[in-house]
Amino acid sequence: MTITVLRLTSCFIVWGVVCLTTIRGADPVLTPQILTNGSNSADSNSTITWGAMPEGEEYKANDKYDDGGMGPLFDFARSFINTAIPNGFPSDLVKDFMNGNFKIGSDYMRIVQDFAGYGACIVIGFLFMIIFTLVGCCFCCCRCCGNCGGKKIQKRSSSSSCRRKVYGVVLFVLVVFTGVGAICVFVSNDRISSSLERYGPTVTTNLDDMLSFVDNTVAQVNHLLKKDLDFTFDVVNRDLDNVDVLVGIPVRNNLDASISATVLFDQVGNLETDVSTAITQFDAVDADVTRFKAALSTFKSEVDQWVIDYNNDKAACNSPCNSFPDASTLSTDIDPNQIDISGSKTEIDKIRNKNMETLVSTARNDFNNIPERVKNESKTSIQDIKNAINSYKSNIKPITDSINDLQNSLSGSIDLEDMKAQVTLYSKEAKNYDQFRWYGGIGLACIIILIVVLQFVGLALGVCGSGSDTVPTERGCLSNSGGNMLMAAVGFIFIFSWLFMFLTMLCFMLGAPMERYFCQSLADPELKAINQILTDVVKLKPSTGTGSWLGEQIFNDPSVSLTFEGILSDCKEGKTAYSAFSLENLDGFNLTKVTNYKDSIDIEDQLNSINVDWTTVEVAPQSLQDNLDDFKASIDNMDFATYNTELNKNVSGQNLTAFLVDFRSKLDDLSGDKTNLEARYNELVAIRNGSYTNTLNAKDELKNSMSTLETTFSGLPAKIDDLKTRLINVETALQTNGNAILQGDNPLRQCLNTSRSYPFQRVRQRAPTYRGGLDPLVKVLGSYSQRIFSIVDSLISRAVDGLKNDIAKCTPIYNLYQSVIVIGMCKYVLDAFNGFWFSVGWCIFFFVPSTIFAVKLAKHYRKMRFLDDYDSTLPSKNNDVIRNGRNKVGHSDKF
Repeated sequence: MTITVLRLTSCFIVWGVVCLTTIRGADPVLTPQILTNGSNSADSNSTITWGAMPEGEEYKANDKYDDGGMGPLFDFARSFINTAIPNGFPSDLVKDFMNGNFKIGSDYMRIVQDFAGYGACIVIGFLFMIIFTLVGCCFCCCRCCGNCGGKKIQKRSSSSSCRRKVYGVVLFVLVVFTGVGAICVFVSNDRISSSLERYGPTVTTNLDDMLSFVDNTVAQVNHLLKKDLDFTFDVVNRDLDNVDVLVGIPVRNNLDASISATVLFDQVGNLETDVSTAITQFDAVDADVTRFKAALSTFKSEVDQWVIDYNNDKAACNSPCNSFPDASTLSTDIDPNQIDISGSKTEIDKIRNKNMETLVSTARNDFNNIPERVKNESKTSIQDIKNAINSYKSNIKPITDSINDLQNSLSGSIDLEDMKAQVTLYSKEAKNYDQFRWYGGIGLACIIILIVVLQFVGLALGVCGSGSDTVPTERGCLSNSGGNMLMAAVGFIFIFSWLFMFLTMLCFMLGAPMERYFCQSLADPELKAINQILTDVVKLKPSTGTGSWLGEQIFNDPSVSLTFEGILSDCKEGKTAYSAFSLENLDGFNLTKVTNYKDSIDIEDQLNSINVDWTTVEVAPQSLQDNLDDFKASIDNMDFATYNTELNKNVSGQNLTAFLVDFRSKLDDLSGDKTNLEARYNELVAIRNGSYTNTLNAKDELKNSMSTLETTFSGLPAKIDDLKTRLINVETALQTNGNAILQGDNPLRQCLNTSRSYPFQRVRQRAPTYRGGLDPLVKVLGSYSQRIFSIVDSLISRAVDGLKNDIAKCTPIYNLYQSVIVIGMCKYVLDAFNGFWFSVGWCIFFFVPSTIFAVKLAKHYRKMRFLDDYDSTLPSKNNDVIRNGRNKVGHSDKF
């Protein structure tokens, strides 16, 4: 039992070893499968998924505008300015004036069209100052002379109450409108100060944003051209290090698809099965031959001895035995020497001593190890490619250096902290001086408020202290005080209106053109007026007279179309500095060298220079060929025709059974002493039942085993020749044309036409398909090159797309322009300034009618000295008697 278990264990061990030798070793795999550096990742196909670009520091500047609820006032003031100055910036006039082509005689109509409203406002202002002041002086003198209501005489009538009410309502409305204007004066005055106070922090915030913009830009460029570039090279190096996976395996697989190497090795492996079967059957034949020869030899020696004994006994019997059968032909006719398999046995023993499965596995492994061979043989070329790719950094480095130099130059030449300190200092100085302006504005507003208060309180006291039934001479103190307040308000209006108008006109002369020509041009959503002003007024023109001034200043090339309008418009849309400033015209930012990297990195030639030593590839090693030759020789040495001829002969020269029957018959007829012959008969029966039967059985067994072996051997020589030819052709092609195959040629196609027999009939039938698919073999290195290129192309695409769409978005530049100039200067400061003078002008506008109605209403509130109820003459200068008649103009010494 133990011996049986040991035998089974040994069989399993041998079977496992054989199976392991026939299994292809595991192919190398892409290492690592997934490559990542935190933000970026590359899959097994080297498709890179790029992470988000770093956002950097958040910008602090706020381009939002808060009108503080004063929007309607500012819009009203702006509408008034646009009405006074209907046309935009007079670029044509300025251009003609600057060029000396302006002629007042021919261009006065354009001046009228552009400045008629503006001039009219100024003229009206001057006229108001003069006329209203004169009217005030005349009114004052008239009152002092006892006229214009100075005598305090009022005639009662039925309509007096109605007039008083109408005058009161109208005056109340006028006072309300004037009060609104006064409030706007207060608010606008404070808003000017608050706007100036926030202007300094706005500038410093934008300076911080510009520094953040530079820092963010440098960080993004460094991320792109350092982190992303390093990651790209890591992916490239991974693919280069895995050349066995990306080139070796496809080359081997394509070769396998072209020449059916796996099928070939499988067929050789199947041949080994035939060999094993043949050896087993040959061993059976060999054993049967041995048994047959032994049995035949025994039979022959026994028969030959029996014939001798038989003939002697027959001779001793004399004539009675003459009729006995002749035994001379009983001996066998088979020549055992003709059944000689020793030659084949010698060859079979050679095969037996060599494990064909191991030889086939060695050849198979040599073919399967093509990836490793490609990797080992291409180390020099791969290293050259790595060196070429690493040197490519020199084409990208200038861009990084340009950005870093820009940051360094800005840090060295522009001291932002000093600029911020200067802005803060100037802001404080402006705030100090603005206090005096604020005080003046408060004083002006207080005068207006005083007038409004006097009017309102006077109106309130008059309403509360007067009645429709009260006699004008009997009005109370309350009503009289209200009337006096109204007259005081009228007095203040006459005293200060010229000053109000002067300040309004002066502020209008400054603020209106600033708003119409400067701010509205700068706040134009399309920004077209900026370039027109800079070109026609500031005269920023290139030295050549045509082209772009900025293009000449920045790129020394006026043909580069670069304008302030275009820059601000692009930055407003969130475009990058590369696009907005047309930086592609700078050598440091020229992407042509980057995108045309294939001109400097000759990967294809480097890959085509890969040379693999294919001479050591042994698809058909000599040991395997010898084994095949030995096996074929063992078959060729087998002369089955001779063997079958001998085995078809009878074991006995004549029919032994018939001989015995005849012998028995004769023996029975014999009289006399037949003891010896009886013994002979019994001996022959024993031979027949013994060695004869054994020999006959051995011959039958040998014939069967020989027939089986002959069947097994049939077709094997042709199969061996065909397999051997195939193996040699493949090996020869690989060894002589391997590099050509690797680089694009395909001499192995001829291998498909060399099949001649059964093992490759299926290959021959599929040859057209293979021939049509062999050409992709030439694409292995090309595909590998494209894979490497696609990695770098991905980075280039990201870099170009980043510079054009993501990196250094120049929004802070537009924010600087928008928040400092448009919002900070125009919307906050200038709008508040224009709102201030417009509010003062508003009050002046309502002062005029309120003066009239205040004087009218004061007569109904003040206590009268005389009642004009009769048509009597006016009193003389010596008494208080009223004269007859209604003429109130006259000399009087008393009031």
